[in-house]
Amino acid sequence: MFIGILLIVSAILLSIVSMVFSITGIITIFSGAALGAGIMAGVLEFSKISATLWLYSFWRKANFLMKTYFMIAVVILISISTLGIFGYLARAYVGQGESTQRIKTEIDFIEQSIQNEQEGVVRAQTQIDQMDENFSSMIEGNFITKGLEMRDSYEKERENLIAYIQEARESINDYQAQKLLYQQELNTLEINVGPVKYMAILLYGEDNAEQYYDNAARLLIILIVIVFDPFAVLLMVAGNIALDREPRKRRGRPKGSKNKKPPSIVEQEPKSENNEPVYPEVKVNKEVPPKIHKRRKLVSH
Repeated sequence: MFIGILLIVSAILLSIVSMVFSITGIITIFSGAALGAGIMAGVLEFSKISATLWLYSFWRKANFLMKTYFMIAVVILISISTLGIFGYLARAYVGQGESTQRIKTEIDFIEQSIQNEQEGVVRAQTQIDQMDENFSSMIEGNFITKGLEMRDSYEKERENLIAYIQEARESINDYQAQKLLYQQELNTLEINVGPVKYMAILLYGEDNAEQYYDNAARLLIILIVIVFDPFAVLLMVAGNIALDREPRKRRGRPKGSKNKKPPSIVEQEPKSENNEPVYPEVKVNKEVPPKIHKRRKLVSH
């Protein structure tokens, strides 16, 4: 009894989850009529379980045409549910891949911006160094007045270059912080894709694994959908079989046999040397004759 109830509860839960995934996948495929597709998928899922239970209950009473059509319909509905679940899981994987690609693109853009800012800082610092070198050359050549005039002419440009370097370094720090956030998000997504990664490494080797992530993900999705909806149907049938056998066992058990134990010693008839049964002697008392009751005759007067 417990096993039957457990199987039926498991089948119901698995059917509900399968229904949700299948409806979501079918709505994704037929997004132009999402509401109608969802209602249709839900009704078909419920009808599939009902048809399965009817086939199990009335298999001997139903005619051949009805059984054949119901079986074909159940198989087709299982295939539709499987395709819906496949679409749902495939969309989830593709969406995760798109997110990963988007984050990688953002990281590449940030790295390129950091490189540009660093190159600008190098150019500005080079110009400042060149100005300082020119001023030092003038001073060393005893062209002090000309050197001071040159320094005054470069002063404003020098200040602009110094301000540019400061702003560029602040921008680099901001870009580094943004890159760190994107890198953390990318690491989280890569952790979620970990099973697919290791599966690709197992199937295609570590060198070529990155090229076959999609193939490994498809194989994993196919393995999931193969045992999802068909397993729910078989669990429902197995649960009903377990519940039906329990009353039969109870009916077949003799009344009061639960507390009675079978005899451990089997009595056998005594046998003689010729292997013939020996029956006990019946003693007859010859001294006392049996009483004979006589009927009295009625005398009519």
